Amino acid sequence: MLDNNFALAVVHSRYPHVGNLIKEHWDEPDFSAVMDDLLNPDPKRQGFPSGVFNALRSLALMHEMEVTYACSKGLQSQMPLDLGH
Repeated sequence: MLDNNFALAVVHSRYPHVGNLIKEHWDEPDFSAVMDDLLNPDPKRQGFPSGVFNALRSLALMHEMEVTYACSKGLQSQMPLDLGH
């Protein structure tokens, strides 16, 4: 699902380790914490360029929508969305 995701491609093109981190945690309970860490300012880090930052926000929102949808349907696990079309 994430292999064809434009927002992930933007992140991965500039920060492959961050793209890999997102892919590794997408279906994990700690995904929101990982994204919070990436999106919140840290004086020890330079921060992301606006395009990458916006792509990260888009990914966080997509994940939230996926989880909300799964919860509304009473699904135990997250239902992957096919965003490749």
